[in-house]
Amino acid sequence: AVIGEVNFGEIESGLDSEFVACETAHGLTYTVDAPLGWIKQKIANGELISGESQLDIGEATINAASGKLIRKNKDPPGLFKKQKHRNLAITTGNRSVLVVRVVLSDGSTSSSETQLSDSIFGGSGDIANLKSQYRACSHNQLNFVKT
Repeated sequence: AVIGEVNFGEIESGLDSEFVACETAHGLTYTVDAPLGWIKQKIANGELISGESQLDIGEATINAASGKLIRKNKDPPGLFKKQKHRNLAITTGNRSVLVVRVVLSDGSTSSSETQLSDSIFGGSGDIANLKSQYRACSHNQLNFVKT
């Protein structure tokens, strides 16, 4: 049986957006094919708590391409205990980020300084970069700034 910590959240596709992700003891994370109605019910009545609840998935296979745990039993997974052992840092506001450009002994490098800056902070029309993605995921609460 796969036993892991539960996290849940929203996918920004606009479709049925609740999902359960299971983090194994080895630090690998997979989405779980749990019934959407079961997820909503357990969240609403406080039985399924992100970062605290643990599931017994039972016998399952991993689809590496999709990152999903495919359970053989289609009944809802077992919800068997809660533990408070994850204390995630609360990070908001303006933060700096260190970008290191490595130049090999032969003088070659994979990206120019401008390309690295664009991939981290945006520019040159690039709308998907580290800064924009963290800002979107944090609901505009975390912003990376150049220093």
